[in-house]
Amino acid sequence: QMRKYGSRKEGGGGLRNGRSSSASRPGSIDPSSWKYFDSRAVGIPAGAIPRNCMAVLQMLKRKGFEAYLVGGCVRDLLLKRAPKDFDVITTASLKEIKEHVFSRCFIVGNRFPICLVRWRGSLFEVSSFKTNTTQVKGNENVNCSEDTDGRDGGDILRWKDSLRRDFTVNSLFFNPFNHRVYDYVNGVKDLRKNKRCVQ
Repeated sequence: QMRKYGSRKEGGGGLRNGRSSSASRPGSIDPSSWKYFDSRAVGIPAGAIPRNCMAVLQMLKRKGFEAYLVGGCVRDLLLKRAPKDFDVITTASLKEIKEHVFSRCFIVGNRFPICLVRWRGSLFEVSSFKTNTTQVKGNENVNCSEDTDGRDGGDILRWKDSLRRDFTVNSLFFNPFNHRVYDYVNGVKDLRKNKRCVQ
């Protein structure tokens, strides 16, 4: 299972560092570095997520899909800043999003296609794990069965998606329904160091 962060106070409050996310050999996976923590322990209140954003997440969930906040909005929430926008990622494909959840959304983009969802005056970018995991350079060389035996499939999906993101601090996933923030590339550690570390 994933390890949970410690919660000791350090330098005005912070999280205990985990092990390095660097694997021991090229192309290998180090699941021991995968961590999660309770968002409430770091002061992310439920009210920090706009009602319209929660509605988008709930609608995806009601249709049987997993949905998370991802990227810069999670980083900003951890820094106690008000995010300018909230990006969503889901286990639904873009086609499923349009056909079963948000029929009026628009699918845009060629290299990294997403759904633009307008809900009650707010615009959200919703991406799909099914799109992103096929576009991570080098993923085809990783033997997931060897290094992630017994790991939760959700962890593998989120880990693969984190590999494509530009900075580790933008590779955090937040599920406000179970109050968990997931970290697969030591993004929180880099955030605490005030670094925007390229993976």
